[in-house]
Amino acid sequence: MLVKKEKLKSFMETKNLSKAQFAEILDVETGEVEKMLNGETVGLDTSRKFIRFFKAEVAQHYIDWKAMNIENPLEDRK
Repeated sequence: MLVKKEKLKSFMETKNLSKAQFAEILDVETGEVEKMLNGETVGLDTSRKFIRFFKAEVAQHYIDWKAMNIENPLEDRK
């Protein structure tokens, strides 16, 4: 999974969270948060924990669907 790194950086700044603190919240290694903030791919376990933390409705806006060349399955297509 790829995340919109600027959006995640903004969230972390707003909540005054360091990389280590956010990693602890997600229960992942700090390196996984660093990957997200660098625009790198994270694995399935980190992806699941990220989505579980934000809940799908919010997480979908942090996931970089376009960069992954995937349509957002939660997007309203009316």
